[in-house]
Amino acid sequence: MIRAILAAFALATSQAAAQDKPLSIPAGMEPLVIAIVEPDSQGEVETFGPMLREQVIRAEQANGTGPEEGHETLSDQLRWARKTVGLRLILSDIEIAQGWAARADLGHGCIGFPAALAAYWGATSQDATPQQLATLATLARSPVSFASNPEMLAATYHQLVSNAEGVLPETLVDLLLENGPAAIPEGAGCRE
Repeated sequence: MIRAILAAFALATSQAAAQDKPLSIPAGMEPLVIAIVEPDSQGEVETFGPMLREQVIRAEQANGTGPEEGHETLSDQLRWARKTVGLRLILSDIEIAQGWAARADLGHGCIGFPAALAAYWGATSQDATPQQLATLATLARSPVSFASNPEMLAATYHQLVSNAEGVLPETLVDLLLENGPAAIPEGAGCRE
């Protein structure tokens, strides 16, 4: 119990310190990213699924405490589920979306929305367009496959944006569907 309280306190204080940093997603655009990444089978969105689970796994890998990729055990999955539930109780959807976007794998060596926005379109998080954000949220679902296959990215983008129709404003969905995903320039990336 005391460990859980200390962990929550440590997380809360680290978030307070991080509030001076620029956001990974422009304020108010988190629902767009969540709607693309987190839809459930009924079309509802919440951040309890892939976003939070991915953050737990990445944190363990960064600390060197998690298993090698592809060698997860049932025990690992149960541990991740416990951590995910604990974090979901203390973090808001906005905090989860911002944290996830800062660490999402977006292909071509780009980790995080800020790096990918700069590498692909010369944009910052603060001047990113909804189209760029929706493209990155789609790309994060399968960065290796989509980065090399623009047609597959476009088809998945249209499907995910269409699925978010009941969650996002109709005008935004129409705009995103009309314009399609933002084109990723050939050869663009974060690796040198």
